[in-house]
Amino acid sequence: MVPHMVWQQKTLDPPPYAGVLGDMVNGRWQGDDAYDALDTLILKRAVCRDGGDNGVLRILPDRGNPTWPDMDWEAVRRGQKLWTDCFSAVLVVYFGILLMGLSIARFSEVLVASGYAGSKAVTGRRFAMTGMHILDWLRFDLSDPDSGARASLKQARAMHSLARRKASHNCSSQGDVPLSQWDVAEVLLGFSAVSVDGLRALCGCEFTRAEEDDMIAAWRVIGWFLGQDDRFNPCSSHRQANECYKEWLSYSKTRFENPWASCVLLQESATGGFGLYPPGRIFFTSLYKNIVAEAPRLAGVSHVNVSKLYTPGSSLPLVETIIHFAVSWTCVRNGYISRKMFDYTCRERDTHLSKPKSNRFHPQRLAMAEWCDTVMWPAISYTCVAVAVCVCILVVVQLSYLPRDHQAVILLIVTLCMRVSQVGSAHLGED
Repeated sequence: MVPHMVWQQKTLDPPPYAGVLGDMVNGRWQGDDAYDALDTLILKRAVCRDGGDNGVLRILPDRGNPTWPDMDWEAVRRGQKLWTDCFSAVLVVYFGILLMGLSIARFSEVLVASGYAGSKAVTGRRFAMTGMHILDWLRFDLSDPDSGARASLKQARAMHSLARRKASHNCSSQGDVPLSQWDVAEVLLGFSAVSVDGLRALCGCEFTRAEEDDMIAAWRVIGWFLGQDDRFNPCSSHRQANECYKEWLSYSKTRFENPWASCVLLQESATGGFGLYPPGRIFFTSLYKNIVAEAPRLAGVSHVNVSKLYTPGSSLPLVETIIHFAVSWTCVRNGYISRKMFDYTCRERDTHLSKPKSNRFHPQRLAMAEWCDTVMWPAISYTCVAVAVCVCILVVVQLSYLPRDHQAVILLIVTLCMRVSQVGSAHLGED
């Protein structure tokens, strides 16, 4: 077995996994034969303007419903609903999984070769549409061949095949296939087991074992319709997904500390691209910083050197803290805001499906994002700073009226509280 520390992501070869993932790595030489055999023109017509040619979509290969002995469609539907019930938290976690997942050079190199880093607008639009496709997979009936989910999954397979053709020269010298079965396995793992743990650790969403089983089952079926061989599907069972996740974590720290230039480029371009949407660049940059701060937790270790990742400049005073608490407050399972966010996103997606050009950056959206960055966030920031200063002044004034011995006791208590808070934060980071 190759020693753990030998692998430093110097090449596009996967880590030397020795457990369950060790068998799945063999999928690196296998793509999607059914779609890779199709003519490029047909695939382009299937994904054009994202709306696609409905006639072409209907004739694209469909695998049919899976016939596994343990196939349970009710469990899959329950799993889909669980994902959408905590939609606000899912958006935050998927945003983090996306940006930190770009530290995997096999992904970032293929995405750059496919034109994802052409400009911030292009990157933002493409990743936003990836999110819209995932929304379709989670809200429509996967068992219905004519559902929006199945049409979207066909488009995803077509896009993957086109990306393989564009990035065929970007693989390692060992004949790897771009966006291979192994790469899709990592994607499925990220959107299933890794995200379930992220929802729990970062957003406080708790699930029972049965609920986690259903959530994993939904992604197993999604993987099936993406053309994934079940041998290379980490979501084949709850036990396998968690075993894969634990093994995958063992190399996350190495990826975060050894990103390729394409990774940093995409992280910067994606953060700026999302910033073209309301609530603006300041929000997404601050959210990205909060996610990077959680890198040790995401890697399952006590410390990660993130200096080589994309590092945005300083933001407005207190904005990062404000956004952290605002996101935590909205990421409530079955919460009112989460339901409203889900309904709003579904309306946006439905509008885009009927009017594909609506996904472009209209002047109104750009103006709203600019207003958020130049007016809303500065106003919130400096208002909070003014309130904090006023509170400090009031406290100092009130303390001045107390006897000196009382002042000393209060200052001692405040100092002890701050010290306990620092120690607690340090222990939390170690955990």
